[in-house]
Amino acid sequence: MLPGSDLDDYEHTAVRLLSIINDTTRLLTAHRESTPGAPILAHDDLLDLYQALQKINRGELKGEGWFSKTYKINQRLSLASDQY
Repeated sequence: MLPGSDLDDYEHTAVRLLSIINDTTRLLTAHRESTPGAPILAHDDLLDLYQALQKINRGELKGEGWFSKTYKINQRLSLASDQY
């Protein structure tokens, strides 16, 4: 996440997306660390992200780092934020 991004907005967006996609939907996302191309994530990745965002926003999940925090969402997904 870039400075000024809002984890509450991310959580609301995750809820919206979960309401309109199904288990076979593939999500073309951004910010891949390795080879070129968009990372392809699945419904379960979005569900993991939503659940992690809930915990982060309630203060139940702590990130690593000092200024910007990195949260491990699952084996394929992590989230960097300047919030919390």
